[in-house]
Amino acid sequence: MKKISLLLLLLATVLCFSCSKDDDKETPADYLVLGITSVTINGQPLSVTSGVMLDVNNVKNMTINSVENQITKKHISINYAILDNSVVTPTVSFTSIYPDVSIVVAEKTGDKTHSFTVTVTRKGYEEQLTYTFVFTKM
Repeated sequence: MKKISLLLLLLATVLCFSCSKDDDKETPADYLVLGITSVTINGQPLSVTSGVMLDVNNVKNMTINSVENQITKKHISINYAILDNSVVTPTVSFTSIYPDVSIVVAEKTGDKTHSFTVTVTRKGYEEQLTYTFVFTKM
């Protein structure tokens, strides 16, 4: 009886220690795998920092409205607002160094607004970026 109790105690101890380690740790998102190299808004090239953010510090009439980082889904959504005083239709252009990156641009036009939603994904990777640009006529 002592041998069975000792064996059960040993088995319980081994099971306890073997289950305490978390082997399912997620790797952090790396948006550089999307390879965004250039973004052009209305013909003006913008710098891309950390593979995600657009440097709008020196861009007149453009600001970041919101950023949502869904860490567990490896998805970042960034919304930009642009005051537009041009008579020319707004344009948005993205390029990536990787040929298998998907860049989908959805355009929507309203009375005083013109918006673009750009979704960037890459096959075989979980990372996803969504940019929304809302141009408002002044």
